[in-house]
Amino acid sequence: MQKTIKLLLSFLLINGLIFSYSCITDDEPEPRTFEDEMAELDALLVKLNNEGFTLDTTEMGVYYLVQEPGEGPFPQTGDTCFIDFTGYLSNGVIFESSEEFYDNGIWKFVFGNPEIIPGLEDGIAHMNKGAKIEMIIPSNLAYGAKGTANIPPYTTLLYTSKMHDLRPKVQ
Repeated sequence: MQKTIKLLLSFLLINGLIFSYSCITDDEPEPRTFEDEMAELDALLVKLNNEGFTLDTTEMGVYYLVQEPGEGPFPQTGDTCFIDFTGYLSNGVIFESSEEFYDNGIWKFVFGNPEIIPGLEDGIAHMNKGAKIEMIIPSNLAYGAKGTANIPPYTTLLYTSKMHDLRPKVQ
């Protein structure tokens, strides 16, 4: 009889543990997919269109809106650009800003630098001195399926940027 009670208690204990374990929810979100990103991007583009914004699109596929037009030439490979920028995730969270990294918040770089994500460089190519633009960069022109430490995979990036100065490459 005592052996039967021990077996019954063991059975109940094991079943209780299995049941308890099966009720634990996985706190990790489902991995992002390309389809998730495209649905979010489409919704954002529809929202902006419904609000009356007309976006231009580069040949590569960066969407941009000129907030303030600039003057003069656009950057060419080897030119030195002086811009400020803020990068946002589509949920509005800032993931980087030139104010965090550079004196006076101005990023000085040589245009055509392969270390810049292709979409950002493509957007900057449409800025001349004094221009202020907003860019929407799909993940295939940014960090793609891998993402980074603070940017999930398949995440569209949004940037606001102003070109403070543009100096031609010295020949």
